[in-house]
Amino acid sequence: MRFRDDRGTGVIVLAGGASSRMGTDKAMLPIGGVPVIRHIVEKMSPIGPVMVVTNHPERYHWLGVPMVKDREPGRGPLAGLHAGLSAALSETNLVVACDMPFVSLKTAVWLLSSLGNAFACVPTLGGRPHPLFAVYRKACLPVLARHLREGQLQVRRFLAEVPTRFVSLEEAGLGEEAERCVWNMNRPEDYRQALRMAEADRTSPDKRDNGSSEE
Repeated sequence: MRFRDDRGTGVIVLAGGASSRMGTDKAMLPIGGVPVIRHIVEKMSPIGPVMVVTNHPERYHWLGVPMVKDREPGRGPLAGLHAGLSAALSETNLVVACDMPFVSLKTAVWLLSSLGNAFACVPTLGGRPHPLFAVYRKACLPVLARHLREGQLQVRRFLAEVPTRFVSLEEAGLGEEAERCVWNMNRPEDYRQALRMAEADRTSPDKRDNGSSEE
């Protein structure tokens, strides 16, 4: 299945993981009464059409966006990335994992503008790459397919074989937003922390609403 995009850039939300450490579907955990995946879809939709990669489309039909299944379930984010890029007609796509409640539209636009001629643009924080909130071109597909065939599922090994631009969030001038936008939830204690962070945002009048009020 392929989805037409007349605006040139799309968004791919990866929601194919098993959420084994969380013990429940991370994407459906509510923050402020709204499931995390809805926060992500709404924040990123100004970029372009949103598509969700999931092996359980019945869970997310209420989002009203196209969905595609992993071609190789259980093989990690590379398989989800391959499925999403294969289905999208957009040459350029922002990819974001479903467990990042504080993704930032401003940061996403900055990543897209930083892509240049590279096949991928990946943010780093403290020198650590964050490939699940990053930009990828469909030109990555041949290398992705080869890695899946050969059982090489490490994202870093894949990135080493495509022209990748790593960009420092510290140098983007985003302040605290840089750290928050790549923060993700894996365990129940992470979710509890996300709730505390969201409550602090709600009750602090000078706290930036990360993603909902960006230009």
